[in-house]
This record gives sequence, C-alpha cells and structure tokens, in this order.
Amino acid sequence: MDFLLKYMAFPVESRPVGDTFRFCRETGRVRLTLNCRETTMAENITDLHFSAIPRDRRFLEDYRKGDHHRFGDLLVTEDEIIKFASAFDPQYFHTSVGEATESVFGGLIASGWHTGSLAMRMLVDHFLPERAGLGSPGLDELRWLKPVRPGDRLSLAVTILDNRRSRSKPDRGAVTAQVDVYNQQQERVMAFTAVIMMRARQITDQPSPTTE
Repeated sequence: MDFLLKYMAFPVESRPVGDTFRFCRETGRVRLTLNCRETTMAENITDLHFSAIPRDRRFLEDYRKGDHHRFGDLLVTEDEIIKFASAFDPQYFHTSVGEATESVFGGLIASGWHTGSLAMRMLVDHFLPERAGLGSPGLDELRWLKPVRPGDRLSLAVTILDNRRSRSKPDRGAVTAQVDVYNQQQERVMAFTAVIMMRARQITDQPSPTTE
C-alpha cells in the first residue's frame, strides 16, 4: 500500500502512457502494468523515482546497486537493417531479403552490431547521465541470443550490479550494469555487462565502497 500511495502521488502527466493497475485475488497482490509491461509494483518504484530525475541532473549517487530499470521502445525496420548492414556488416542475410530467405535464419535479420547500436541509443535517451558521463572502459559477456527481424520492437532492462567510488579520484566512480535487450514478445535477444564511468554529485574524503 505504501508503494501505491507513492505511485498515486507521482504527477499523472509524468506517468508513461499505458499504466494500469490490476488486483490479483489469488495472491492478494496489486500489479502495475507500466508502459504496457506488467511487473510487480515494487519493481517499478525505482523507475518512477529515477525517471523523475532529469538526465542533466543525474550523477553517480543516483545509480543504486540492485536497482532495476525497464525502458525504450524502438521499431526495427527492413530499410534500416539493410542500410546499416550495407555500410558496416555486409553479410547477405543482413542485406538481401531474397538471399536471406534461403539462409539458416529463414529471412532478413539485423546485424548484431545494429542491435547493439539501438541498445546504445536507448541507454543514452533514458539511462545515462547527460553531463556526468565519463565514457566506458568496455563491455563483458556480450551475447546475441536471438535474431532481430524487421518489425521487432526492442526495449531494455538494466540492472545495476555495482556502484563504486574511486579512491584515487573521489569526484567520480564506476557503475557496473547488466543490460538485456528484449523484443516485443519479451524474448531476450541480446545481453551484455557494461562498466560506466561518471562523476559524483558530492565529493567525499572517505568513499565506500571504493575502486582504484
């Protein structure tokens, strides 16, 4: 109930289109469909608080370990698949509808790097700080799990695994996040772990936990 009160206090004009409530008699739990995706309400209070912070005011402290975020809705089109692949990954199952039909994929699919670029766009638009970002030293455990096809709609789930202040440079730190890309059937099509460097809002002489 505490969550419900907090959610109802959130400005209506700021709530995503498609938010609805449903009471489950069997479990006695209220579930919230946030932006047309059903999750438990406890999972979504993080999104409401986080999305209320403008990107130009987000800093290291706003990315809390254990927080989970869902966002994004990008349509993948045939023309975009072919255009991207023709420039950067010209394999026939990315560039030719006819030839792709005869491939093991049974049709045109997006380059994995195209999918990664779309994921990056959603991260920039919804997750990363606008001014406090300091780039990334790299990704780990990158996996392409299912083909992305024309007409798919992609979204992201981001779970913050760690947040560490630098000991040598206490004005900044590193956020480690698990990023999962989903299609409209909620099938995971891509996954990776990212380390994101960003500035802190406040400088402390005794950061904890720390990283070099």
